[in-house]
Amino acid sequence: MSLLELTNLALTYPGTQEPAVNSISLQMEKGEILALVGESGCGKSSTIRMIAGLEMPNKGEIRYGGELLNKPGFAVPPEHRGVGMVFQDNALFPHMTVRENIAFGVAEDDKAATDKMLEIVGLLDLGHRYPHEISGGQMQRVALARALAPGPSLVLMDEPFNNLDIRIKRALMEDIGDILRETGTACLFITHEKDEAFILADRIAVMRNGRLLQTAPPRRLYESPVDTYVAEFFGRANHIPARRTSNGFQTPLGPVPFPFGTGASDYPEQGFLVHRPWDTELRGSGELEVEILSCYFFGDYQEVRFRPVGYSGDSFKFFTHISGDFKAGMRFRMAIPADRLTFCKE
Repeated sequence: MSLLELTNLALTYPGTQEPAVNSISLQMEKGEILALVGESGCGKSSTIRMIAGLEMPNKGEIRYGGELLNKPGFAVPPEHRGVGMVFQDNALFPHMTVRENIAFGVAEDDKAATDKMLEIVGLLDLGHRYPHEISGGQMQRVALARALAPGPSLVLMDEPFNNLDIRIKRALMEDIGDILRETGTACLFITHEKDEAFILADRIAVMRNGRLLQTAPPRRLYESPVDTYVAEFFGRANHIPARRTSNGFQTPLGPVPFPFGTGASDYPEQGFLVHRPWDTELRGSGELEVEILSCYFFGDYQEVRFRPVGYSGDSFKFFTHISGDFKAGMRFRMAIPADRLTFCKE
């Protein structure tokens, strides 16, 4: 049994026609860290607000630990769900000390439980201070400790790193990951930053326009995106037009064979092959002759724009650590490994 189950969950706000969340289904396991990612307005916050009980879905069900939390006409109150919540602005009580903020979430002001949480988040020596006397990263730790203190199996976090200095964000994300795994607490957090999802999440769920596009571990999302939107969200990519033939794809970069174990019946007639710009071999024996259009130097790598000789369509790009001087108008030969390409229908 999954810890959290969303089944055909949908939400349309009063006065609007388009659903904020459009019939999504998602499962989370015990102890799992799941990132919900997407652009602003895609439905991320609405989704976790429904899980927390702060919004009522128009359709679908939410189950937590096997128990029904929501269905149309029925909702367990937020305070009875047993789910922790960390808001984007921390929502700490300014008139309470760090210790008092954490103790607020502990039944009967359990001093031992409060001390334990202070120790877990590394703030044992700062319990006497007030929120305005500690850093943004420390406030985030207090907010997490307060959410974890009652011992929930699941914590929801709404863009928890959005207002933090980039210099401390990476270390804090790693520390929070360690804390969640030490306590065995599952976490669903939302972000629009792919790096945050890559660092912290076991799996990533991608939303767009209220719909769930793909859910997978970070590496699989990067290497096998379901469409060009997901591909571009998780890293720069070339979208190479591809037309299906009897034994492969015809593309501006030449013929590309079908991936092993697949055939023409597995693909639509038209689509795109997603190519990551690092997956390029620069060698004189390469089967593709290209002309350089421009080159940009970024210190530790170069971005080179090119177009296959004889092709008048969109340009493509590759990245390279090679320090050679690439200039517009140069021609050379290159190769793109076919096994590093992913087909997307749109």
